[in-house]
Parts: sequence; structure tokens; C-alpha cells
Amino acid sequence: IASNMIDIAKHKLSSHKDTNFIVGDFSLMDFNNKFDVVVSSLALHHLENDNYKIKFYTKIYDILVESGQFINADVVLASTDYHQILNINRWIEYMNKTVPIDEILNNWIPKYKSEDKPAKLVDQIKWLENIGFKSVDVIWKYYNFSVYGGIK
Repeated sequence: IASNMIDIAKHKLSSHKDTNFIVGDFSLMDFNNKFDVVVSSLALHHLENDNYKIKFYTKIYDILVESGQFINADVVLASTDYHQILNINRWIEYMNKTVPIDEILNNWIPKYKSEDKPAKLVDQIKWLENIGFKSVDVIWKYYNFSVYGGIK
């Protein structure tokens, strides 16, 4: 799947000749450069547990230049069980506009439960602050999806 996604990105970014594309496990990569911006989208919720997420956020902090920015768009958990159930139900309603309910309940939801390991958004904000990020904020949130980040 990642190779297909990279091919699409190459096509969409074809005018940006200085862009490098890498297919691999980002959690195992060693970065030898410093970056102005690190952006992640719908990826970090696949990290195995909270400790891995904290270690990876620390790695991101370490590879940013001073005043560099980290932006993460990802699946998140709500702070309470009530809100988490609400978020999942809204997600199901949204998907059901284009996907049959039986496919959602028998394919998408079990896959989400087995493959995805999101963390509470409020916890992730605290982790970023504890690592040293400044100006940490939630830029956008819609039920169980959020964009958030901070500045080194």
C-alpha cells in the first residue's frame, strides 16, 4: 500500500524536483539531517503503544532545527468513553454515506480495532509539551480525527 501512496505523491508533487520519496518503516529510520518542518498524516497511530509514540515524538523533536515545526494529522482517542463512542458512531455514519453498513461493521471496524493504536489527544498534547515543544496546539479536530503539533 505504501508504494502505491508514494507513486501518487510523486505524481502530485512532480513539479517539486528537490523532493525525496522513501518507502520504509518510518519508526526504524535514522535521520541524518535537520528539518524545518516534519509533517505526518494518518501514520503515527500505527505505532505499537504510547511509549513508542513518545520515543518517536522525541525523535522528531531532535531532528527539527530550532524553531522547526511538527504537524501531525491523525486518528486520536477521545478523553472519555462517552465521547469515544460518539466519535466512532459519527465516523460510522460518515463512512456509511459511501460504504454499506455491513462492510463497515464486518471489515472496517474490526480492522480499526486490530491495526490502529491511537492515543488520547490530550495525552499527546502533554507528551509534546513534556518533550520540549512550544506553542503546542490543536489546529483542527473533527470527532476522532485531529491536526495538532508544536514548535521546537
